[in-house]
Amino acid sequence: MTRPRRSSRLLSSLLILGAACGLNAHVLYGNEHQAKATNLATALGEKVGAVATYTGATAAPASTDTTLTIWGHGGPDSFAEMTAAQLNTLIRKWKTKNPSLTTVELITCDARHLEGDTDSFTDKLMPLLIANGKVLVNVKGLPRGGAKATVSLLYAVDTAGSDGFYFIAAETNAEEAKARAILSAAEAAVPPATPVATKFLTAIEAAKKENDKAAMKGALKYTVSGGPFSKLRDRLAVVTSYKEGDKIKAVPKTLG
Repeated sequence: MTRPRRSSRLLSSLLILGAACGLNAHVLYGNEHQAKATNLATALGEKVGAVATYTGATAAPASTDTTLTIWGHGGPDSFAEMTAAQLNTLIRKWKTKNPSLTTVELITCDARHLEGDTDSFTDKLMPLLIANGKVLVNVKGLPRGGAKATVSLLYAVDTAGSDGFYFIAAETNAEEAKARAILSAAEAAVPPATPVATKFLTAIEAAKKENDKAAMKGALKYTVSGGPFSKLRDRLAVVTSYKEGDKIKAVPKTLG
């Protein structure tokens, strides 16, 4: 397990727009995510590229894809080894080469949660994308998991051919640990001979059943979401507001 600078932890994160969408669709990956990105790209017929390549002098590729997905470690100060200002520059570079771009997906444990007085990463990013009552692109991320959730974790397996994701959003570290323990027990119970393509999915289904039992005994202080890679995009939510100082501001609905 790798640990970002805040208490949320990241084992992996993932996603890319399906092959049926625009020409030359890409998923970009940050450090330690190339294997996972390649796994996803192979399954979905997408291309992959390193974030570091496009934060340098290399131009963004020509594309008609409406969505750019970026996958990497996250925390309040950085995402995929980029500050909010660096990601803003990357998005604008991509948009200049591809005017069709309307959505950027941030796939990570932790782009939207905040602990104490720490602004989330999207709180820092959104003002940079807004000008003259318009937002350059829609930004999507995994949901906060309720108003009280401050800790989040995204699991996946980077073995070639693996499928499945499991996202936990919790009110406290202790509650997140409970959810994580349920998944770990479910993974340990999967027969070793289970095919790689279904091994993690089998664990996810078993963990869901255990969480359902726990929910029937009392209110859970965490939420979980999981399934095959093909369902991950359905779990993403558009960032519609951001914190600026003591104020909560709405993100414009008009793109431009």
